[in-house]
Amino acid sequence: MKTCPDCSATVHDMVAACPEYGGRWNADGTYAGVPEATPASTPVEQPRTVAEMSPGQLLSHIVLGTFGGVLLAGVTLLLALWLLGLMLSSD
Repeated sequence: MKTCPDCSATVHDMVAACPEYGGRWNADGTYAGVPEATPASTPVEQPRTVAEMSPGQLLSHIVLGTFGGVLLAGVTLLLALWLLGLMLSSD
């Protein structure tokens, strides 16, 4: 048995990390310390408010939103016409 130098927990010799504190031992039995905490994931940049956007950024958002809306409306119209054609041809 060995003792963790950081938290004084008793740890079995075959264990490579302290279950209480996270301290690790090297393969030769020397204490390596507690590894640095790493972030679970990269932070995602939050969307900016309209007040924080430059005029160019605001214009690009408006243009992309308008294009997406027009594209969705066109696909919906084509689907409706196709379904109407199927309905009329089945008579």
